[in-house]
Amino acid sequence: MDRPGGASLFPATFEGGASTRRRRPATARPRTNPWKARRSNAARASRKVLVRRMQDLDDHFDTLRTTSSRRPAVDRRSYRDAMASIGATVGLATARLGDERIGRTVTSYFSLSLEPPAILVSIDRESRLAECIAATAGFSFAMLADGQQPVADAFAGAADPAERFRHGRWTAWKSGHPRLEDTLVTMDCEVIGVIETATHRLVAGCVVDIETSGDRAPLIWHRRRYHGLEA
Repeated sequence: MDRPGGASLFPATFEGGASTRRRRPATARPRTNPWKARRSNAARASRKVLVRRMQDLDDHFDTLRTTSSRRPAVDRRSYRDAMASIGATVGLATARLGDERIGRTVTSYFSLSLEPPAILVSIDRESRLAECIAATAGFSFAMLADGQQPVADAFAGAADPAERFRHGRWTAWKSGHPRLEDTLVTMDCEVIGVIETATHRLVAGCVVDIETSGDRAPLIWHRRRYHGLEA
């Protein structure tokens, strides 16, 4: 659950749920847009509303282009060890596509904006979860409470994908996306923008439904170990 590497050059920013994009030079190589590829799946499922939503997302997709550093970068291990020093409430991103439910434990996320209320979550671009989010233009997200370590471990890879949802109490949001109970915070999100990086997708989700608990303590991930705090 180490955080992926970041960069300082962002050609796209989210403002009010929209993307402000730099115009590429005429000689630039065309980008591959995974959202267009996923629209065909939604169309075959006769989801006309979703198809229109995916078309709208085409205008809110951009690629994070970086430049080479003038000095040599630190080695990967040193960087990962440094990022492990960041303490964060363990998060869980999930989605549902048809009868398939998929999820992954994450710690790379943050509050993006208040208007609209949105979060930004980093998802491995090659993962099945990224595909499901692209195909449904939505996802659910939970901040885990102390005592939910078995859930965090299962979705971090300790359990096979088909067995993960046997850990914890699950219901569903109106959207159909999975809803984990007994958490610190749980929310349902609609995708409003995406930035593609070399290894991850930074997915911006507008929070359309939310439930919080004031009597639970967070489950913290710090230096590759779980920690608890008093509520």
